[in-house]
Amino acid sequence: MTTTEAFAAATSRAADVCRLSDRTGRLRPGLSADLVVVAGDATRDVAALRRVLAVVARGEPAARL
Repeated sequence: MTTTEAFAAATSRAADVCRLSDRTGRLRPGLSADLVVVAGDATRDVAALRRVLAVVARGEPAARL
């Protein structure tokens, strides 16, 4: 599984399986958004996930590191 496939499995595909894709799982207007902002491109360097800059939960800033 590629890194991109792993991210999809944890987000959009999981929302589809749980029948929540009308509420979450994608970055789209009107959907609940939880984001982890990292330093770098995590699709090319998975170690970027260790360099968290901010967390956004339900569209609101939850933490800044």
